[in-house]
Amino acid sequence: MIQPHDKCDDSSAAIPKPAAPSVDVPPIGPNSDAIEQPQAHSEQAAREAFTLKEKLGVGLVGLAMLLQWSVLVVPFVDLETSEKLWLAGALTVAGEIVFWLGVLVAGRDFIRRYRDRISLKKLLAWMSDTKGTQ
Repeated sequence: MIQPHDKCDDSSAAIPKPAAPSVDVPPIGPNSDAIEQPQAHSEQAAREAFTLKEKLGVGLVGLAMLLQWSVLVVPFVDLETSEKLWLAGALTVAGEIVFWLGVLVAGRDFIRRYRDRISLKKLLAWMSDTKGTQ
């Protein structure tokens, strides 16, 4: 019968202990800012899902586009000419304000990540490529 407190010879069955994982500890001190940090703007960061703040910013930009394009409907509304002018002006100004609020809410990082995808050069290059294939 084996007792729980019986001594056994552990020298023959030595099990190596796992090494502690290496951890990169950021430097602390007056010169810690001088060390280069890896950039957070990689392709993987561009593929990440939108944050709630970025979704709200994109939604506001979409609302701004809707407000701007709704000016085209104003001539067909049953209002007096002066009221149509005020409505068109108010929609234009509101659209601009909402657009810039959306850009501010979405943030600088969002704009940097997606600036290349929205560039006019790429759009024009894509349009010229599609004309040649037809």
